[in-house]
Amino acid sequence: MKTLPLSLLFMAPLLVNADENKYSVAQKAVVRVSSSICHPEYLSHNYSSMKIKVSTQSSNYMAFNSLQKCVLEGNRLRKVDEKHFPELVFLQSEILLNNSRDELEKLLKDSSTTDSQIKNAKAKISALESLNAGTKEMVKATEVKAAKEKEDINSFYGFNWAPGIALLNYSESYVSDLRIENSGEGDEQINTIYIDKEVDSNIAVMLETHFLVKTDDNLFGRTWGHGPFMATNVYKKENDPLTILSLGWMVSLKNNDDSNGISLGLGYFIDTEFQVTRDNLVDGDVTIYSDPTKAVRQVDEKGWMLILSATF
Repeated sequence: MKTLPLSLLFMAPLLVNADENKYSVAQKAVVRVSSSICHPEYLSHNYSSMKIKVSTQSSNYMAFNSLQKCVLEGNRLRKVDEKHFPELVFLQSEILLNNSRDELEKLLKDSSTTDSQIKNAKAKISALESLNAGTKEMVKATEVKAAKEKEDINSFYGFNWAPGIALLNYSESYVSDLRIENSGEGDEQINTIYIDKEVDSNIAVMLETHFLVKTDDNLFGRTWGHGPFMATNVYKKENDPLTILSLGWMVSLKNNDDSNGISLGLGYFIDTEFQVTRDNLVDGDVTIYSDPTKAVRQVDEKGWMLILSATF
């Protein structure tokens, strides 16, 4: 066997290792034919997990200690494995191509060789060279896909930011709208406060930054990770931007085809412009204040926040 490209020998295990968690044990078998099993262990120990388990006592069992010997004995990669391991298809066709070139060389040295034999041998070599050219494109596409997946993962996990929508649950009620009605005149004027709207939960548009760590397992067929996040409000009806600060933990799910994904986080927050009545006034109380804006004040209030964010 002629020397195979060393770059492929080192590259192949890396490509397979990146994808190996996606397939079943049966799919991870590199080769299985009716009478033989090829074990290309010489490439890398990463292939050892891809051997299919069969009884070595079976009369149909044959083991080969090199991919070259296995292929030259007439065994080929299964179609399902060709799709997953194009780099091994290339190695397989390289073995066949080099063997055909050796056969042609022997024919050319043999004085009894006919023109027809030489023509057939050259045609076989031409066909294998054409096949190799197509397989190289497959390997290149696999490399590009692996690089893209790595780029997507690097773009999604680690430090990043995303817009989101949060549901805020306050510990106390927020006074959203109040009015003061006046009755009487002069010293006998009575000011009565009426609270028309108060809420203990709200929705805000947030901007969050996070640090996600990718897990080894898949969730719903996608990669996922988790990590801490920090968020602040971009918009909230009752107060100005950047008045809410939240810290918490989130779980994220990444899309398969790109670096986009969604995250769900639970955090504890502080709202620095939380509005309450002065002097603990409640609806219907008589107050000294005649101006509604004087009857409220802003305090720091805490609560829990559920945030849904997305990168796109």
